[in-house]
Amino acid sequence: APQPGERLGQVHGALGDGNGITRSYGMALTPTYHDDRLRGMAEGELFNTITYGKNTMYPYADKLSPDERWAVVAYMRVLQRAGQATINDVPAEQRGGLK
Repeated sequence: APQPGERLGQVHGALGDGNGITRSYGMALTPTYHDDRLRGMAEGELFNTITYGKNTMYPYADKLSPDERWAVVAYMRVLQRAGQATINDVPAEQRGGLK
């Protein structure tokens, strides 16, 4: 069975940019996690949306445990942070290893 992060990538794209498999089926409404609205949304609201669904998104309460749903919220935040990262976010001693 796919892990929560894999499901996220299938629908919302590996980078959380909204370019997952649903886009290839013509669902242009799949949101990007990098939108200011979602970036500013409280974690509890994200958890609630994952649990109960919203608009065209189905609920995941029967597919993911509460811990897995919180892991999805955390993963979304990681993708959001990574999308806005700069070289200054990397410790100076590790910058030489970047390509």
